[in-house]
Amino acid sequence: MKHIMLLFLSEVHLNPDRTLSFSRYKNPDGMMIYCVQANESAVRRTADVLQKQGERLDCLFYFSTKQTQEEISYIDEIGDERTMTHEALFRERVQSFAAHCIGIDYDESIRNEESIRRALSMADIMGTFMEAQSWQPEDVELHVDVTGCFHHASMMMMAVMQLLKYRGVRTMSVLSSNRREQQVENVTDIYRLFNFISGAHEFIHFGNIREITAYMEGAEQTAETKRLLQTMDDFTNAVRICWTGKIMALAKELQEALNHFEKAGSVSLQEKIFLRILEVFKWEYGSLLKEDFTNFDIIRWCVEKGCLQQAMTLCSEWLPGEIVGRHIFYPVKDSIIAECNRQKANYQTWQQYFLNDFAVGQGEEKEASKEDHEAPQKEERSEQTDRERREQRMHTMVRVFECTGKFSSVSKFFSDEAEPFKPLLEELNAGHRALYDLKRDLLTVGQLKEKLPRIHTTLWAMYRQAAEDPDFTRTAEDYFKTREMGDVYEFLKMAPYELFQILLQSPEGGEDDLPSEENAATEMVETNPSSTADETLGDDVILADHENSEDDVIPKKSRLDEALGKGIPSGSNEPSEGYIFGIYCEDDNWNNRQANYLRLMNNGEAGYVRPARATLEILYNYWQIRIERNNINHANDQGSLPTEEIKDLVLDLLRRMENIAESE
Repeated sequence: MKHIMLLFLSEVHLNPDRTLSFSRYKNPDGMMIYCVQANESAVRRTADVLQKQGERLDCLFYFSTKQTQEEISYIDEIGDERTMTHEALFRERVQSFAAHCIGIDYDESIRNEESIRRALSMADIMGTFMEAQSWQPEDVELHVDVTGCFHHASMMMMAVMQLLKYRGVRTMSVLSSNRREQQVENVTDIYRLFNFISGAHEFIHFGNIREITAYMEGAEQTAETKRLLQTMDDFTNAVRICWTGKIMALAKELQEALNHFEKAGSVSLQEKIFLRILEVFKWEYGSLLKEDFTNFDIIRWCVEKGCLQQAMTLCSEWLPGEIVGRHIFYPVKDSIIAECNRQKANYQTWQQYFLNDFAVGQGEEKEASKEDHEAPQKEERSEQTDRERREQRMHTMVRVFECTGKFSSVSKFFSDEAEPFKPLLEELNAGHRALYDLKRDLLTVGQLKEKLPRIHTTLWAMYRQAAEDPDFTRTAEDYFKTREMGDVYEFLKMAPYELFQILLQSPEGGEDDLPSEENAATEMVETNPSSTADETLGDDVILADHENSEDDVIPKKSRLDEALGKGIPSGSNEPSEGYIFGIYCEDDNWNNRQANYLRLMNNGEAGYVRPARATLEILYNYWQIRIERNNINHANDQGSLPTEEIKDLVLDLLRRMENIAESE
């Protein structure tokens, strides 16, 4: 080890006859030493202790004031008169005890700001020296003499000690010369107490017990103290590395260790001090000390301690189980659970797979040889999922357009798919006036077919569906004349994917040309190259020129809110047969995942909390946290959220999940 020493140089005192005033100090081994300056005693004691250990004091660093740089004239031991500075005399007397001696000037009259600069300069000088010697900080031990420090000088010394500590240099001893008692006192415990208090602060804010453990080292400890310190360390380390399988068990063990420590009492002074601040630790562990603490309490503790990455990781790992277990969103078919258990990776729970990876239709695969059927099944499942996703997005585009009448609103959410949809939206925009004219015989069915072929085809599909009722007797023309655009929108919002395939190809033709709903996937109609609709779509157009209908009474904003999933009436947890609108964003990864949730909800394969909007918001927020955590783990700065937003997102999600569970 390398040993360095830091001190604030004191003055030399003379007797009335101008001889040096010597003071006697007793070393730990009982030997008396005679010193001129108080600092000399601490230096000689340190050097003597190191020598007995087979080591030496490698460098002495000191602050030299203006007074210690003044000259003094004195009579030496042989009667000769000598003149030199206090500093020079000190260096002369300690040169045999330290290999190097480096001083820095200090003006005791300077203000606080300059004092801080001096402290920083000393730390830099010491660091530069160690680098020049090629010393590693962890191989350097610091010894400090606080004798004779005036005013705030001791605080400066503490600052230098802390700065070196952060570089990796350990303070081994803090000494103070007591001239009256004729001894050099070891006041290291007082310094360590400050470190302990600092460690308590570090624990309060960051959950780190490193300083607390260091303070307790070397002290007499009860078994309860050792267990508590070890458990605190194990728990914080488990949180730090997100050891999810251990955190809950260690939190319970921490409860027991704290209780046993509190009941056992204390033996050493360090334990007594530790016991005094026990309430602080109990308060900081907070809800983790409850008998019924939950995963949510641990996540909140991580957030409060600034461990956001850990909090997001625990959310990613634990919340799927909480979402399913609290019946916020859960499979109602045992076959889905079984399929999730079959398909999940070793590192996953079936709940994680259900939320993050499960694709609708997986559980319906027939038993077959894996070698013969796995690839075709996966391909078929992928195609089915993709078709369902596109169908959902088509329904969504219709809903958004119904509320706004603006193509820009659709393209904002569905930039890649909006353009092929535009001809249909143009016809929908013009449909109000066309149906108005059709009712008043200002437009014939044939003209409607020519001008708005997609509206015409949709009406035929609606007519065919209505005609399946044995009691239905109306003609197609009569049926068309009784329809409103609201009926058309409602039909399209539930229409099968196959009908959209036809509509997006600009179909023309009448009753005989339109495929039946069940055969629409295979029977295609000859298409027109473009629409001949009279109306064009623009951002400033909400509806084409038409008379007011009941739909127009509804404010545009409220209709948009409805389209964006404002919710459905509350009821039982059994999924309704009605359509549930999702929460869409610019990230298709979420939109695709949501398509599976919606399919499960609409098909009655998943139970969920009503209104459906509340469930989807929770699923969306969970997805956001998981994606943010993955971005951080993979050093990906894409879409990174500010720290405060992450904290709010996590805490708000936990709160809403708890509120939902309480309301059930």
